Amino acid sequence: MTPKLRFPEFREEWDLKNLGDVAVLINEKAGGKSYKLMSITAGVGLVSQIEKFGREIAGESYKNYYVIEKGDFAYNKSSTKQYPEGQIAILENEEIAAVPNSIFTCFRVDNKLVSPYFLKYPFDNNIHGNWLRKFIEVGARAHGALSVDTKDLFATPIYFPSLPEQQKSPPPSPPSTTSSPPKAKKSKPSKPIKKD
Repeated sequence: MTPKLRFPEFREEWDLKNLGDVAVLINEKAGGKSYKLMSITAGVGLVSQIEKFGREIAGESYKNYYVIEKGDFAYNKSSTKQYPEGQIAILENEEIAAVPNSIFTCFRVDNKLVSPYFLKYPFDNNIHGNWLRKFIEVGARAHGALSVDTKDLFATPIYFPSLPEQQKSPPPSPPSTTSSPPKAKKSKPSKPIKKD
């Protein structure tokens, strides 16, 4: 399958993959190290806590914050008007940062298969939300936290062009996977990233 609009020099069909075929979970914790603390603003993406709240609000929970690097993704499991199933944002403006582990699932893509700067566009267009809404249950917390199983997130089907086409910017909109998409190949469980 291919989109209606694309770069004319590319002719290959786009491949359907699960997110879990090209991404792994990030479980590295901040511990005692110092990182810029990030939050998410609906429709904007990752911003520093100081920019959003006027101060850093981690407190004692800081040591459990996830550490992410430039090009990594953070899925905020809070429902907003623009992203009822939660928002996925890429870290673009910092080399390294940390986000709250209580409401974020973080992952890193294999740069040999996927350009993270291509993948941000389907997420901005809520491709994950269209897939996840049939699995999500609203959690007990009043602020709209969502109960999302990582295996359901990583089963999100996404069409990918070749890596050279992905590296064009901005890319065309990927084909929709919301209406009974062809079955993507079953992905193997992703192993968490461990760092010394």
